[in-house]
Formats: sequence, structure tokens, C-alpha cells
Amino acid sequence: QVAVDDSLQGKGIGSQLVSFADNYAKEKGYKTIHCNARKTAVPFYLKQGYKIIGEVFLEVNIPHYYMEKTL
Repeated sequence: QVAVDDSLQGKGIGSQLVSFADNYAKEKGYKTIHCNARKTAVPFYLKQGYKIIGEVFLEVNIPHYYMEKTL
């Protein structure tokens, strides 16, 4: 699980982390990348090019969505 501290959000840190993970996966030959995103983080991942796959589910008692991106 990864999150950016509330006081540091909006500074591009999360976008840089996702970009790094996407690029690393692409360099290793992966065609898709996925995550279990907290419901509150879905808008962030949508902006990064991820799509919701399936219905909401609980993980550690927090609503999440499975999200996927084609690299």
C-alpha cells in the first residue's frame, strides 16, 4: 500500500510514484499494471490513465476498486 501524506498531496509526488512504477513495469516487458485503489483515490488514478475494473470491495475495512492501465 502506498499513500502520500495529506500535507504533501497536490505537489506531484503521487504522480511521480505512479509514473515510476508504470515506466519500470513497461521496461520489464509488462503490458498492463493494476492496483487496488482506495475509493477516495479513484479520481487520482483515473487522471493517471487507470480504469475501474469491477465493483467496489472492502480491503482492510476500506472501500477499494481494482484498477488497471494498459502500458
